[in-house]
Amino acid sequence: MLTGYALIVHRSNWSLKTTKSKRLVAVALFVCLLAVFYVGTLRFGELKMRRYMMLDHYSRTGQWQKIEADCQGKITNFLYMNILARALAEQGKLADTMFDYQFRGPQALAVNWNHTEDVSVLLSDIYFTAGNIALSQRLAFEGNSCARGNYNARLLQRLVQTNLIYGEYAVAEKYIRLLEKSWTYREWAKQQRKFLYNDAEVENDSLLGSKRSLLLSPEDTTQQKVTGEQLETAMQLPILANSAQARTAFEYLMGAYLLKKDMASFQYLIDRYWGTPLLPDLPVAYQEALIVAHEKNPEGLDKYALNKDVLSRYADFRKQVLANRNNRGLAGLLYRSFGDTYWYYVVFK
Repeated sequence: MLTGYALIVHRSNWSLKTTKSKRLVAVALFVCLLAVFYVGTLRFGELKMRRYMMLDHYSRTGQWQKIEADCQGKITNFLYMNILARALAEQGKLADTMFDYQFRGPQALAVNWNHTEDVSVLLSDIYFTAGNIALSQRLAFEGNSCARGNYNARLLQRLVQTNLIYGEYAVAEKYIRLLEKSWTYREWAKQQRKFLYNDAEVENDSLLGSKRSLLLSPEDTTQQKVTGEQLETAMQLPILANSAQARTAFEYLMGAYLLKKDMASFQYLIDRYWGTPLLPDLPVAYQEALIVAHEKNPEGLDKYALNKDVLSRYADFRKQVLANRNNRGLAGLLYRSFGDTYWYYVVFK
């Protein structure tokens, strides 16, 4: 754009006779170009926000496959990545398919909380999915306190759910009453009344019951509610509470370790939980990561009985890396064949 501006001014200087005229034309052109740049920037920001709102709508309505379809190819926005990771987690696919997508670093799974309404909604959703009800409730409460308008109905819904899970029925009923005043959420709110003061109804519900089972003590639903600020810490709580039922939190935690390339923590969890109900088998991505973790002592891999196809593919990857080590386009060369592997992530991201 600046090159074009300079060219126009240069040509104008040839056609205009006075210095004053030349200056006026230059200023006018500069103002016009600034306006074009400003409008373009606004337009770009508007498109990004529109896409986020669409992904958020899919997330709110449980249209997980539409999120996957929209996030094919390169994505660089961490908020998009967070929604995509949640979609995979809700379908039980996070461990198996995470490296099919363009995730980068642990913030791809959960961004840092910035005390805003929108990020509070996003993180409350993520931690609810993973089973950290304490942190989900806290973020819903904090997000609602800074909501545009009187309150955020979506966060009120989450507060109804978390308080039902904790057995704090009087608090849940308070939020239900608020939602019953809304035309949009009235029917949903009325449907939640069947859970009030009825532990059996809560525990038999596929959603609320499964989340209650991840509390540190299902018998004591008055326990501490605020715990876990960092992603890794937050995901450990459901595992400690009920490892057999905490598969989603476990996949988030393992994903965070892999994305930050923390092989020691990853290896520790493999050795602790492999062969248990939490990790009966090793997903392909975990097998690929074990090869990385045992690069200096490959004999240590024997006990894991890795898939022969995984071992063969790694041998091919290593061979091509060594053969093309001086090729500046190596990342692009290997992406088509190995872009969905953990080895590619470790070497090129």
